[in-house]
Amino acid sequence: MIEIKVAVGGDTKFETIYKKVIEIQKELDADFTNAIAETGGLIKHYISTSKKRRTGKSTLEDAIEAKKILKGDEIVYGIGEINKLNQVAPYWFVLNYGIKWTGEEFIPPANLGYFVEEPHKPQGGTDERSEWIHTGNRKDFLLKPQKFTPINYIEYGVRYLINKIEEILTKLNSKIS
Repeated sequence: MIEIKVAVGGDTKFETIYKKVIEIQKELDADFTNAIAETGGLIKHYISTSKKRRTGKSTLEDAIEAKKILKGDEIVYGIGEINKLNQVAPYWFVLNYGIKWTGEEFIPPANLGYFVEEPHKPQGGTDERSEWIHTGNRKDFLLKPQKFTPINYIEYGVRYLINKIEEILTKLNSKIS
């Protein structure tokens, strides 16, 4: 919670001070709402430009929401609701940190298996290829697994938001000093 202290001196009337505090509070709310929205947009852009594989899908970017939530007499500003992220983009944690919730290293699970030695003809095809057998065995990789490189989009957003909040507080300080 932000506390605003006002020093009263001279002929200043309480109504004047109260109006100024309400004015500052509205401006702060607008500034925080804008900072959260900007940060959410920046995070989405950072994710989309940091992708290693273009799938045409943008579920993580779609799942990230920047919003203001009223909880009783509190105002909470947030980016990314964990329940929605888990449902829409369950890989959000791995993409940011490079590890699973459990702390174990993430190795992409695709193409676990081996080629059959005998060539076969695909149905309707003319060229012969070896058949790939999916086993799920982590020892049988089509390509040697590489360590997953996280993109740290959460930290990127937090750094940006901290800078925005510092700007807001500097502006506030200059108004009440």
